[in-house]
Order: sequence, then structure tokens, then C-alpha cells
Amino acid sequence: MRAGMRSMLKQYLPEPVQRPLRWLRDGVQRLAIKRLFRKHLNLQQLNRIFRWNRYWYFATYADNQIITRHNADFVRDGTFAPAYRFAKAFTKEDRAPWSVYLLQWAARQAVKVPGDFVECGTARGFAAAMILASVDLAGCGKRFFLFDSWSGVLPAQLTENERRLYGTQLPAFIRQFSGYFDEVKHAFARFPFVTLVKGYVPRSLSQAEIESVCFLHLDMNAMHPEVEALRYFWPRLQKGAWVVLDDYGQPGRIEQKRGMDRLAEGLHIEIFASPTGQGIMVKS
Repeated sequence: MRAGMRSMLKQYLPEPVQRPLRWLRDGVQRLAIKRLFRKHLNLQQLNRIFRWNRYWYFATYADNQIITRHNADFVRDGTFAPAYRFAKAFTKEDRAPWSVYLLQWAARQAVKVPGDFVECGTARGFAAAMILASVDLAGCGKRFFLFDSWSGVLPAQLTENERRLYGTQLPAFIRQFSGYFDEVKHAFARFPFVTLVKGYVPRSLSQAEIESVCFLHLDMNAMHPEVEALRYFWPRLQKGAWVVLDDYGQPGRIEQKRGMDRLAEGLHIEIFASPTGQGIMVKS
């Protein structure tokens, strides 16, 4: 019926009339999609939408970043699921599973490389907890250094575009990541090989003696500290070391991507852009 209606419109309406109708249709669709996906959808709701739109396939996975019908058995995997539950209980937070899965997988590969683990931008520690539940760092003789201001982003470090991105919400964003350092410190106290370093990156990086690194996770929501952290640790990253950039391809984070692209070009290394919004590097 729909196909017949479209063919009738094409047959009886001249192109100058069809064009604005297409623009109107596309505008309505964009608005509907924007409003629809503003809220989190579970798989049942999403598959109902697919049926309405006659896609006739079922999604296997959906979060705020990815919708796919490809195999997503990892969410029930004996390696991923327990670690995810641990991190969720440890931090009282939730994260997009596929992003966390990629981080976990990279950490499991990096453990085979000499050196320590480093994270810049720990917040409440979901990513760090996920790694601790997935990799026996103590058994491998590795240390885990967690760098964070625990006071939110430093406005002086933001570019003009980043300040424009946050806009009037910047004070609220800073408060969101402030005031819980003691809580995080207490939570990680059970892991003697984990060291928390409080302060703004890159100034705080020299507070810890780290000679070699096998895994680096950067998630600081700002270009300057992330670029400088990678620049600082690059000589310490061992051959085969993994780097995960949390914000590399995230919407609105073009400054971080451009900054990392410029540094990567100077370091003669490529960044893999994941559909999760993360960037991945392996030092060769």
C-alpha cells in the first residue's frame, strides 16, 4: 500500500512539488527519532519499533550508543557478566556494556605485556573495577595507578569549543564529578596494588614513579589533559601496550578527537575508531 502510494505521488506530482514534501517528511522523521531515542529503550521496545517500521528483524543489543542485530553473546559470557555485576555493585553505577566489554578485552590482552596499568579519569571507578574483576593484576605482579582530580574538569584547561559545549551546565558538570574521593579511596583500599593519585592531569602525573606501562585508559572529558597524558606516557608504553580513549568518537567531542589525531600523527601511530565512540591504539 505504501509503495503504491509513493509511486502514485511520483506519477502525478511534479518534481518541484515532491521536493518540499520530501524535506518535510525527512524533518518529521528526524524530529521523531530525536525525541524517541532521547530516552533509554530496552530490547523489547526497540524490536516493537522495528516491526512497526517493517524491518522484520530483531535487535540483539541496544544501549545509548549502539543498536545491532549481530551476535551479542558476550553480555552473558562467563568472563564479562560477573565482572560487570561486580563493577556495578562496586560503584553503584551503570555503563554501556559494549564499551565496557571493549575495555575489558583490551585489558585482558595488555596483561601479557610488561608494565603497569594506568587510568586517567577514574571518577567513581567503574572502568577500574571492571578491570580488577577481569584480570589478576596482583598475580601478574602489576600495579594499577588511578589518576583523577576528583574535583571535575579544570575550566582553565578547556578550549573555547569545549566551554561552549558545556555552556551554562559546566558548574553542574564539575559538581557531578566532585566530592567523593574519600568514598572511592575507601572502596579501593582492599586492593594494595592500586594507587590513587589525586590532582589535575598533567601536573599530577609526576607524583607517581611509573617506569613502564602496558595499558592506558584516558577518560577526562577534555582535550588538553588527555593529549598531555598520552604524550607523557608514550615513552613508557611498552611494545604491544594498549591505549583506550574513552571519548575519542563521542558526539560533541571533536576537540578531543582532533587533538589525539594530531598527536598520533606525530607519533606515527593510527587510532582505530570503534562504533562505541572509543579510540584504540596498540603500540608497535
